[in-house]
Amino acid sequence: MKRSLLAVTLMLMMVVAASADTVTGTVTDSTGAFVEGAVVSVRVDRDLCPGGQAFRTLTAADGSFTIEEVPEGLWPIHAGKRQVGQVQAEVDVAAEGVATINLQLPGCDGDGGGFGERRRRWNRFRHIVGGR
Repeated sequence: MKRSLLAVTLMLMMVVAASADTVTGTVTDSTGAFVEGAVVSVRVDRDLCPGGQAFRTLTAADGSFTIEEVPEGLWPIHAGKRQVGQVQAEVDVAAEGVATINLQLPGCDGDGGGFGERRRRWNRFRHIVGGR
């Protein structure tokens, strides 16, 4: 019984590994500037990988990223960086291919709607009501 379960598990792992591919792209802010050090992650379905699995990386100085060994399928991709914002989209990873997706973080758009301005407003409010 244990041997057959082990054999089935190994075959499933080989199928997943055989169809693993690459996701590449660039992360920019609302002005089009490259975002260095943003966290980019692809979340894989729990049915394919028990407990689910996230493939993560950081963007380079030119905003580029590469995530390898991503299983074939349509997966949510998330990018974010503190003080710049975050965004979520979907990426379609095809068998034996490279999926390219470019993501734009909202950033501070200058009209008070950006992440940094909301944080400053919250801190002022906490100070007025006596919070820390």
